[in-house]
Amino acid sequence: MKRLFAAAAVLSMFLLVSACGVDLDEASTAGEEAGGVTQTSDTKGDQTEDTTSEDTSEEKEDEKEAAPKGPEADVTVPEDCTVGEYEMIDLQGKVTNSADSTRSYLVTVEALNSKGDRVAELYGSVDALAPGQTANLDLGGFVEGVDEGTKLTCKVLSVDAF
Repeated sequence: MKRLFAAAAVLSMFLLVSACGVDLDEASTAGEEAGGVTQTSDTKGDQTEDTTSEDTSEEKEDEKEAAPKGPEADVTVPEDCTVGEYEMIDLQGKVTNSADSTRSYLVTVEALNSKGDRVAELYGSVDALAPGQTANLDLGGFVEGVDEGTKLTCKVLSVDAF
């Protein structure tokens, strides 16, 4: 029964994204550009010069230590999560809309084992959150081959706000 509910929740999120006209490929490309690779084009006469620059490893380390920006900063989830019955992971977090307009959120959280390997992804959504408003975020997902009661580390993997 819980598997059916979780599968329906994941399907609902993808249908919601499709219905709102969010282009996930475009959003992914924008995220890659924000991740440190910048490509510029400079036209001089008939010649076009493309240059690509990447952040240094020092800058990337600083980014990891810095607080999340954008919609990711709006989401908080507990770091500790536990495998429950039927290989389910249920997690409760919070979303606070920091934007000036109403937003809906699709959130993906990764569950990592003690070795740091991703063993599951959890999904949740919050619809039509007004500016400054906070809502509970219920996330759920399945993990295979991990015993009930096993402690995992959960981290926000992605946040789509629209």
